[in-house]
Amino acid sequence: MLVAWCPLSAASDSDAEHPEPKAVGQVSSAAPLSDATKPDAPANPSEASTDGAARPSTATEPAKDPTGSADMATEQSEASVAIPIKGTVRFVGRRKIDLADEDQRVAVFIVGRQSDISPESLDKPYVVVTKKKQFNPRLMVVPRGATVRFPNRDPIIHNVFSVSGENRFDAGRYSRGEGATHVFTHEGLVRIYCNVHHSMSALLYVIDNPWYTYADSRGRFELPPLPEGEYTVAAVHHLAGMVRRKVVIRAGETPDLELKMSVRSFRIKPHLNKDGKPYRKRKSDRY
Repeated sequence: MLVAWCPLSAASDSDAEHPEPKAVGQVSSAAPLSDATKPDAPANPSEASTDGAARPSTATEPAKDPTGSADMATEQSEASVAIPIKGTVRFVGRRKIDLADEDQRVAVFIVGRQSDISPESLDKPYVVVTKKKQFNPRLMVVPRGATVRFPNRDPIIHNVFSVSGENRFDAGRYSRGEGATHVFTHEGLVRIYCNVHHSMSALLYVIDNPWYTYADSRGRFELPPLPEGEYTVAAVHHLAGMVRRKVVIRAGETPDLELKMSVRSFRIKPHLNKDGKPYRKRKSDRY
């Protein structure tokens, strides 16, 4: 297995702590990677006759399939080779991260590669709740074309929005209820804010393939099986930003990666509201 380090994306440790939202469109996706050439696979051996009948002493060649189904089966076998990517996310530094807490989870996915997304994946419920003036979860991976709902569970008004490039949207002001929805149609990082409460923020990452997962409480992860080739694996945490690593998948090998992330002292960096203006100072909502 060939593994090479890749530089951090634009959403690095230092700028992942909610920078100016207008700059997000510049880091929406990684550059596409070319497919690696697949090695030739050995053809399946011809099946011997099993009818038990006597044969002349003169050897005969096995009959050829005029339909070519044997060749088709070989091609399908080669195309069906798929191998999962396993690994561990490790946090370095003084700050401790409890990965058992959903609010601290790490998303792991493939960037820069397009693959069909099943209708079932698009029909799944993707929900980011506003409650106690926070987004929950604070990090979510969304397949391109999926609909995300933003219900309001607070007795106060919220206004969910993003100015992240082509995924920008404005849900408008709304009170308690099932809230607004938005369909995300472009791959890349989406920073979510509330136009009423400056401290509210969340991250979505829209991917153009079905290959994503979340690390468990020990930091372990396993991506769904992928065809042979070269890929870029990305890990995202809402405080630690994004790290990327290249990996080559070959038949008979199961990659096992270690992705190191670092969390620095967290603070909400100043960002503008949906109109590109500073937030108005206001008294805290009480409820």
